[in-house]
Amino acid sequence: MHWSFLGHAAHWFDASNPYAPLNWYNFIGALGCFAWMVAYVLILRRAHRDKAYGMPLLALCLNITWEGVAFMSPNPVALWKYIEGIWLLIDVALLWQLWKYGRNEALPRSLQPFFLPLVIGTLVLCAIFHWTWLKFWDDKLLFVNAFIINLVMSVMFIQLWFRRLPDGKGLSITAAWCKMIGTALTSIQCGVFLPMVMGETSFRESWAFTWFLYATIFVIDCLYIYLLYHGRALLRRANAQETP
Repeated sequence: MHWSFLGHAAHWFDASNPYAPLNWYNFIGALGCFAWMVAYVLILRRAHRDKAYGMPLLALCLNITWEGVAFMSPNPVALWKYIEGIWLLIDVALLWQLWKYGRNEALPRSLQPFFLPLVIGTLVLCAIFHWTWLKFWDDKLLFVNAFIINLVMSVMFIQLWFRRLPDGKGLSITAAWCKMIGTALTSIQCGVFLPMVMGETSFRESWAFTWFLYATIFVIDCLYIYLLYHGRALLRRANAQETP
């Protein structure tokens, strides 16, 4: 098995090696990861414009600690580690936005004085979650773990949409599309890739759980996109009624 993306070009595509970056499923997954990068940048830009945080607190804490643990863990493909490093840097910027704008919105008024320890405590607990997950299950690349986080994030974006009606402050429709497309592409990748590298174990009778994650995230992401368009229509109607 060749463990570096930057090795000889012949190693980039190898049907016998599931880690080869240019195998069709890994290439699709790389496109999905790029779509996620675009989504992150668009979330940052929209949140900066609206002076708001763009990623829900729990989702962001799960995400940034996942990227930290994944970046520090061994990875058979250097390209994937570079992607994780870029995600980590962008998430640091998203965390800064949460730090700057989230105190008065992310928490109920009674908890706002405890914003700093709650964010730090959530980050610590999320890091422990990822570490214990690695010790408990053979998800060495944290891919299954990532889809669990993705599901949490999808649900929390919808919660954030309801909180920010009608103007959708800090929420980007284009970013939502990129998240949905990126997750759909990486779902296709992992649907092929994970059974090849993780195989069957005594406690896994099927891959039904991962397919549940892929399908559920896709449906919720589509619902979120619909809600964003619906919110935009509500805002247009409200503005039209206020215009003399």
